[in-house]
Amino acid sequence: MNLVTPTELARIIESHTGEPFTRQAVHKAINEGLIPFVLQGKKKLVDLDNPHVQGYIRDDNRQREQAKKKDTSK
Repeated sequence: MNLVTPTELARIIESHTGEPFTRQAVHKAINEGLIPFVLQGKKKLVDLDNPHVQGYIRDDNRQREQAKKKDTSK
């Protein structure tokens, strides 16, 4: 298992796509069930080795774009 925080995942997505991506958008995707997570104590962590997570990072589909657009942290 290669566990990272939502903040680290947002940075990975941003570096992969070249576009800004926030940890709030990652949390939203986790809460909507788009990104699987594991709990360690009270922290939600994402396994980078999970094929669903890898697909989410690679796939610049509408779901990820919608998560970015609905992010109200700006």
